[in-house]
Amino acid sequence: MSRRCLQSILRGHAGVKPQDLSKEIAEVIASKELVQYLVDAVDAVRNIGNFAAHPIKSKNTGEIMDVEPGEADWLLDILGNL
Repeated sequence: MSRRCLQSILRGHAGVKPQDLSKEIAEVIASKELVQYLVDAVDAVRNIGNFAAHPIKSKNTGEIMDVEPGEADWLLDILGNL
């Protein structure tokens, strides 16, 4: 869900060209318009979102991965600061 929110923010407010999220993040980072802590945060949302959206393939298909307490809150806080 945070990936979709981030993509909407990048397209609506940062004016990135619609592509896949990884390329959109690269475009906004390359623009040098974000302060470093936001660059780091956007990259972290991408990494966490990629893991959730594209989990590592294993023999246990459909395996549910544990998340850390507060992880969803942290992601939403980051998006709120963009």
